[in-house]
Amino acid sequence: MNKPIRIIQYGLGAIGQAAARLVLDRKGLQLVGAVDRDPKLIGRDLGDLLGRNRKLGFEVSDKLGEADVVIHCSTSKFEECAAQNGRDRPRRNALRQLLRGGVVSLLPASRARREIE
Repeated sequence: MNKPIRIIQYGLGAIGQAAARLVLDRKGLQLVGAVDRDPKLIGRDLGDLLGRNRKLGFEVSDKLGEADVVIHCSTSKFEECAAQNGRDRPRRNALRQLLRGGVVSLLPASRARREIE
């Protein structure tokens, strides 16, 4: 049996929550963490936040854990993903840290390709 792909959902707005639900509903994928910078979300069980009828056993955090893949849904502009709005240094380079650490990062940003080029 293959090991599941361990995934962290980064950003829990409407798109991030939809992505987390999709991960939870797919065999072979395991949601192992959720990250957001909104203080109203930090500390909440992700199952409650997603409207599931069960706890998932981990809370939304403002820090990244370990995973194989991070689905990054915090903004639709690549430069904002890379800088995370520059409000505080630990998160400022979150995307760069992910990429340098060898974590596969998925960015469902509609404009990302144009902004990278």
